[in-house]
Amino acid sequence: MRLSKNVWLLVLTLIIGPLFLMVPDFTGGKYFDFFLLSDQQLTVQTWLYFACEHVVIIILCYLIAQSQTKYYKVAIVYYWIQIIDFIDYLLTYNSVWFTVEHLPVSMNTLGLCVFLYYAIMYGRVDND
Repeated sequence: MRLSKNVWLLVLTLIIGPLFLMVPDFTGGKYFDFFLLSDQQLTVQTWLYFACEHVVIIILCYLIAQSQTKYYKVAIVYYWIQIIDFIDYLLTYNSVWFTVEHLPVSMNTLGLCVFLYYAIMYGRVDND
């Protein structure tokens, strides 16, 4: 019995957790600056955990987008938002870019606005 590629991707999302637990704390809990555009420091384990969680979300978004026919445009936009959010994490730790009045503008804010636009344009029930 062969499993499909999509089932293997789901298995991978579950394997990431136990693999993370096997990574030893070889730095003694020291903090490092992983982010090119942020002063935030994390331990290797914390950085790895957050990075792995982003990868799991991206895999799940990919599977959702591939299974959608009716709302494919909305699903694929969500998938790409998650990839860009991961890049933003790697560069800035998902930091706030700037504020407008009291509203923090970040990748999360931008991703929400882009997704809502596509959801309204292509995800409405009356498009059925």
